Amino acid sequence: MALGPSPTPADSLYPEIASLTGVPRFFPAPTDIRTSWLAENVTPSLAADGARLFFVTGGTTLETTAIGSGSLPTVIATVADCHTIAQVAAAGNVVGFVEIAPVGARSYDGCVASSSVTWSIWLSDINGAHKRRVASGIRLTNSDLTRAHPVWLGLTPSAFAYDRPNSPGLAPTGETIVVNDVKTGKRLWAVQTEAAVIDLMFGGSTIGVLDREPTLRLSIATADSPSLTPFAFPASSAALSDDGRYVSWDTAANSSSGVPAGLATTDLTSGVTSLLAVPSEADRPAPLRPTVTTTGTGAAVAWFETLKDGIVYPAVDIAGAAIGGLYSTVQAPLWIALSGHIMTMVATDSDGRYTVAYAVDLSGSGFAHS
Repeated sequence: MALGPSPTPADSLYPEIASLTGVPRFFPAPTDIRTSWLAENVTPSLAADGARLFFVTGGTTLETTAIGSGSLPTVIATVADCHTIAQVAAAGNVVGFVEIAPVGARSYDGCVASSSVTWSIWLSDINGAHKRRVASGIRLTNSDLTRAHPVWLGLTPSAFAYDRPNSPGLAPTGETIVVNDVKTGKRLWAVQTEAAVIDLMFGGSTIGVLDREPTLRLSIATADSPSLTPFAFPASSAALSDDGRYVSWDTAANSSSGVPAGLATTDLTSGVTSLLAVPSEADRPAPLRPTVTTTGTGAAVAWFETLKDGIVYPAVDIAGAAIGGLYSTVQAPLWIALSGHIMTMVATDSDGRYTVAYAVDLSGSGFAHS
């Protein structure tokens, strides 16, 4: 394990990567990669807009940095003791976050446990100025998921979306997703769900919702047609592009028919779906945490690819550009996102001794695959 981030992959580090049939390696040029060191206590609450990263340290402080700039991170917001920042979203010049309290299901460090959590949604510009609370409420919790994410936040440069339970109780009565104007706070449109939301995606004028009824289900609604329409049944997760044009989700392997795990991507403007097989040497092969964006040649999809012995690599596929494959790093990837032609990744070493952010320019002339 290297002592720090090594943007240039070494062939000898993990030789088994070369034997993964159907998934090549790609080698970005050093000039196409920017890196920044982060604090050790970065939480999974992350967001990116291009090479600008938004991250939470210690669960209580939201910071931002331009990856590769060499500048110290800027603090956007800090929440009080027994509170935490549960989710971060960024789009254009707007950043939003969800603040919840109390932190956990058990009392500790003077924090009182409760069967409910309070939540607040805050918006500001990307430097923390003009910070304002735009929504708040209380939610009863009956699971670790609803305690960690009592509401979900989606954000575009002009609007924000979040979900509210239709009943103050714990009965599965569905939720209302409201879409409000960023500047005025005025409600623009709303969506009704039949079950509790477990993930909310917002891009352009399109809402994507994951719920479990009884299996994981992806549904889509738009401003012009604000009724959720069941769309697909992901294996674990889904993603919507920033402009709302593409939706992508992971598909489970079917051993009886010899179909490997893969990724499906639909162009919502044309209805055309493309399937990408993701072969793997892992005991339970599956692409993890897909993210999708729009490029000049079509959809670009990135995900975490699992190899044998549980080794995980970031991978990317750009439709119509004959570009795709695995990127070898010596760190353990924690989070991945695509924004335009920038792939942003946050990784750590296996001992948690450091955290590093990468911004990989996928449009650079040095990008190639083998």
